[in-house]
Amino acid sequence: MVVHVVLYTAILFSMLCSMGDRLDTEHPFSIGEIGRRNIFIGLPAIGLAALMCSGESIPRIVGEKAYPYVFFGAMGVFAVVGIILYNIVPRKWILPLGIAGWITTFSWIFWYFLFGTGANPPPL
Repeated sequence: MVVHVVLYTAILFSMLCSMGDRLDTEHPFSIGEIGRRNIFIGLPAIGLAALMCSGESIPRIVGEKAYPYVFFGAMGVFAVVGIILYNIVPRKWILPLGIAGWITTFSWIFWYFLFGTGANPPPL
């Protein structure tokens, strides 16, 4: 356990030292392109949360054998729609929509596991 912490700290320290030359000292608190994309992922994540929360009813609709294909196919569709939306949405709306998406996603998931059917799963 201690070895893992020491190795993780050493790796993190070496990564931060190597990034020192690339850090933007003029605007240290600005969000770059990768940061905006990561925040905007919250918008398509709403669909993934909806899939997760309705996961027990989907197999009854499409069948047990088709369920994994439908689930992972829908995940792929949400990813592609997120990429398309990122290129269409104006830049000033990317952060508010992404943050609202993450809030909604985590709210739905927490509700599902605290109060919904995920809180009391059926016995195996």
